[in-house]
Amino acid sequence: MGSHVAPAYANAYMNELEVKYIFNNSLFLQYAKCYHRYIDDIFCVWSGSLDSLKTFHEYLNSIIPELSFTIQYNMKEIPFLDTLVLRTGGTHQSQTERDAGIDVPAEQTPPRLEKNGRPQRRRIEIPPVQQRKLDS
Repeated sequence: MGSHVAPAYANAYMNELEVKYIFNNSLFLQYAKCYHRYIDDIFCVWSGSLDSLKTFHEYLNSIIPELSFTIQYNMKEIPFLDTLVLRTGGTHQSQTERDAGIDVPAEQTPPRLEKNGRPQRRRIEIPPVQQRKLDS
């Protein structure tokens, strides 16, 4: 993204895509337990089977042929932006580049990380899927 307005365009585009195609998908509504997006990077906790995740991934890639979604999945740890999210019992542990560990209960959103007095990343909060109502 070379232009300084590219992130704003990407956010607007992804928001439209989410509202029209993702948030009202039956697999997403049933299995997405946590969903966060930073521009075009998505972090999602999926409670369904691997087959249902692959089916959802195929659906995402069928929406707009010129747009390609890639997935990484792991039952124990997954990188997201500059953070490694680890699953340990009932909590998620996050480690940043600086190895500052953060332990939070799994049902809570991790706190914003600070670097040089500024947020290291912006987190987009989305209400739990069960409470989100969309009219399509």
